[in-house]
Amino acid sequence: MQQPYQPYVPAVRREKIEGPGYTYIEAGAARVDVDMYDVSESGNGGYLRGSLAITDDLYLFGGYDRVAKSWSVDAEHAKVTIDQAEFGLGASVSLSRRVDFTSELSLLRLGGKLDYKDRDYPEDDFSGSDYLYAGKLMLGIRARPVSNLELWAKAGYLRVDDNLLIDDSAVGNVGIQYRFTPTWGVVGEAEFYEDVRFYRLGVRASF
Repeated sequence: MQQPYQPYVPAVRREKIEGPGYTYIEAGAARVDVDMYDVSESGNGGYLRGSLAITDDLYLFGGYDRVAKSWSVDAEHAKVTIDQAEFGLGASVSLSRRVDFTSELSLLRLGGKLDYKDRDYPEDDFSGSDYLYAGKLMLGIRARPVSNLELWAKAGYLRVDDNLLIDDSAVGNVGIQYRFTPTWGVVGEAEFYEDVRFYRLGVRASF
């Protein structure tokens, strides 16, 4: 029998029905694990990000993560804060009504801040910060196997400005969203660099 004709449905409209979503805002808790120079530490904080479909196949996206770790020994107190801001452009190609191939190019600003205080010797108090820029290219798959579940997996490369701490690195990203309603969902995601791992758990509103 001849199969019924199924017209092409642009991603901007298709996401409302059964495809992956590209217009949303999201916020939640963040954690970062750092393993470098034989030191393993972790910090906790939060994140905010969003995405906006601007055509049937293109979308803008951005986000901000901020985590911190503190240490106290007697009168001494130190706090390290790490933040990551990202803004980029993505493109999607429909592989089926529920699966898309995506490519994303973004600019990152990676920052760090150290605050040190000593109640016994306040003249030794110190506060300093620095930042660098990086470019990131990611290729991946986004799928919505059922109406209330979305999955994605991406891999790519991070190119970092010359510095003394962080090198260029391969990047991996996996995530899942479970939608309670067509608008609201819970998101879990892990992002892996060579020496740094970001974990996110948040709430997403899709439009």
